[in-house]
Amino acid sequence: YQVFKLNGKGRIINVSSLAGFVPGPYASTYYATKAYVNSLTRAVAYEARKENSNVQIQALCPGPLKTEFFKNTGTDPMHYKKHPDVAARLALASNKVIIVPGFKEKTAHVLLKFFPTQLSLRFAGMGQKRKRAK
Repeated sequence: YQVFKLNGKGRIINVSSLAGFVPGPYASTYYATKAYVNSLTRAVAYEARKENSNVQIQALCPGPLKTEFFKNTGTDPMHYKKHPDVAARLALASNKVIIVPGFKEKTAHVLLKFFPTQLSLRFAGMGQKRKRAK
């Protein structure tokens, strides 16, 4: 951030996830790390705005993408249609601090705001247990 600030402009896009909006049993470190990324992004973006900086700080929170990540989880990445380049282009076109690209992802993000924490825990836990069983 400081280097961009000295140059007078720039953009930082942190890669987060929809997982950053809910607690995630059986993958708690991943979910908590993404929550941290979202919180850090909001805080630094606020600081930049208050300093009238021309540095844009954002967090990209896509759903599952076709990446190497899924080789380690045992999930079939071909199930996920969105390519990382598409998500990146959507981020570059946005002025929002928290970017949730895609209709399904935006719908999930909005719905998650209304779910009681216990229900979010249950759904996330069931999803993670299914992945671990494969």
